[in-house]
Amino acid sequence: MNNLLIVINTCKNYFKYSSVSLLKQIKELKLLNVIIISGQEEEDETIYLDGIKVIKVKYTGLNLTSAIYISENYNEFSEFKYFMLLPDTIEFGKKFEENICKYYQKYLQNKNLQAIAFINPSIRPSMDMGILNIEHILKISKYFSKIKTYDLSRTNLIKLKETLILDENTIFGGPIQRKGTNFKSVVKDIVFLSNNKEDIVQKLINKNINSVYFKLLDLYKFQRNFRGPKHKLILDYNCEIEHETVDMVSEKNEKVL
Repeated sequence: MNNLLIVINTCKNYFKYSSVSLLKQIKELKLLNVIIISGQEEEDETIYLDGIKVIKVKYTGLNLTSAIYISENYNEFSEFKYFMLLPDTIEFGKKFEENICKYYQKYLQNKNLQAIAFINPSIRPSMDMGILNIEHILKISKYFSKIKTYDLSRTNLIKLKETLILDENTIFGGPIQRKGTNFKSVVKDIVFLSNNKEDIVQKLINKNINSVYFKLLDLYKFQRNFRGPKHKLILDYNCEIEHETVDMVSEKNEKVL
């Protein structure tokens, strides 16, 4: 999987809480080809934490900041063809790398697939999590430029979050919504990984956090804004809730599965 790069998206306010957990997981699983891109930073800079490259940028595209950076700086990653877009609000299961390797060999190795969406939007919104071919990333670079902003005021971030909720699935060719950016993304060759409701385990942890477990990947995602733009949106990272959530959900899902 030498031409696949795992790109974890975060921001300054989140990374100060999630960094320890993320770096620990990457180290324990011995994951290779991983970078972290953090938006809403005070300065543009690149640092290394525990050997992991962390790219800090002053702008944001919220959960798609990393995709913006890749689209604008793809020459930095010329050795990679595929980019796995992940948020920092995740937990890797022990079989994550094994599962990714299996699907890489099946769908990506010696092929030119444009995208793998981890969830088929017909089941539930994709959360924009999946693997994109650099060709597709560059093809929809105009979309990324539409959502890029240096205005980090809370009012603007809430507005952008509302837009991205409406835009969810756009990078995978989802239908245009009446609101949002109204950007039409065409993906000529895509695979949806989870196509049955049984492939996903969801659990409401509390009124603010929903857990989504990807059975086929052994991967957990923790959502805050899962009720849609009509409800109060959450931009802050509550580390105490998050850490309790990760441990509790992991243990319960291991017993169930």
